[in-house]
Amino acid sequence: MVDKAVYHLPLPHQHQRMLDAGVTLSRSTLLSYVAHGIELLRPIAREMLTNMLAGLHLAMDEVPHKGGRTPSSKPSVSSNHARTMKQTYF
Repeated sequence: MVDKAVYHLPLPHQHQRMLDAGVTLSRSTLLSYVAHGIELLRPIAREMLTNMLAGLHLAMDEVPHKGGRTPSSKPSVSSNHARTMKQTYF
């Protein structure tokens, strides 16, 4: 589940990695394990959401993200209006 959620690794790729490591497991069994794990976490996520929405304050963290456009310093072959994304924070 960590590989899927955090590292965005699809289950078929995880299945292939397991086979390469010598772990024999059907894809349907892997999918069943993930689905069962999600159902076990659902009440915790629901309670966390309820607690967050009931509070007076919502805490946030600054996260660097590419956003907005700025003129590019490099000339573009396809267009003379080349633009790049600039660093911003949300």
